[in-house]
Amino acid sequence: MNNRAFLRLTWTSLVLLAGSGCATSGSSSGNSVSVPLPYGFSATVTGESAPAQPFMVVTPEDARLVMASSAIASRVGHDITYDIDQVILKDTTNLHDLVSTALETVARGIDEARAYAPEATGRTCLMWTALKIELDEKTREAYAFFDERTGTLVLRVPTRATSFATERGVALALAPPT
Repeated sequence: MNNRAFLRLTWTSLVLLAGSGCATSGSSSGNSVSVPLPYGFSATVTGESAPAQPFMVVTPEDARLVMASSAIASRVGHDITYDIDQVILKDTTNLHDLVSTALETVARGIDEARAYAPEATGRTCLMWTALKIELDEKTREAYAFFDERTGTLVLRVPTRATSFATERGVALALAPPT
């Protein structure tokens, strides 16, 4: 699992979700992709990790993603990054909805953890730097855990997942019972 490629995303900037099939936009040539941005700007991703079409461009105007990531940032107290396994990006047809729903679920999971363990949740939030969504081909249901070493909340999802997290799973990952 450690050999997989992950896309690191922040929702305050351009997001390229490779192979999602949600939209086709921009132009591609060789190992680079040129993507139009608002206000006449464009961005180019080059190299072996450059996404092939179709890909989805998510701009800050995408209210649901922005609101969900803002909800997480306001609960955590700072911005975090989002790492999404590229295998999931290629395997999921409704990725945009799944990611939005997962972020909303994580925000509600933080609230649930705070309700029963405010001090433990607060300590975890101080360490939290990233949320990682990765494929776990051996599991049948999505589950979550917090990696204190890296400050990462990891959501492990099965192949062809219909959801990436549960509120209770996130809450238990952030503030496990003692």
